[in-house]
Amino acid sequence: MKRNLTALANQNALSIPDNPGSMSTLAERYLPEHDGYLFYALLNSAGAHPGAARSIQFYGIPGTGAADYDFKGRYNQRAYWIARSIRLQLGMCHLAAPALGWGPDWETLAAQTHRRLSPLAEEAERRYLKSLQQAPANVPDNIRQVAL
Repeated sequence: MKRNLTALANQNALSIPDNPGSMSTLAERYLPEHDGYLFYALLNSAGAHPGAARSIQFYGIPGTGAADYDFKGRYNQRAYWIARSIRLQLGMCHLAAPALGWGPDWETLAAQTHRRLSPLAEEAERRYLKSLQQAPANVPDNIRQVAL
């Protein structure tokens, strides 16, 4: 892999330093206008180390508080959250498009993606919400009585 990367860098007249440094050092050096390390810390917290919400969203069993990391089930749940993520990403890109100078090609692609995603997202939402409506039936009687 390093050989391929070096060949690619040579084709583009670039050099690769032996040790470019840690991500925080690079952010401090190349992104000072974005507050360097603070910017790195925010990005790192947002992406590299997700909170517990992702596990609950993708693996949680509604009504039980338990997590199931077996990928043989919970398709509706995962489909719902993936569709929500795509919609949020499309929304973010739509806001950024004018500032980034994305032209009509972007609008066409975004509209096509939205058109193709919408029926799938709506079906995933319907199925996921149905499972949430059935969730109280999963709660054991002894816990349900304590909650009442």
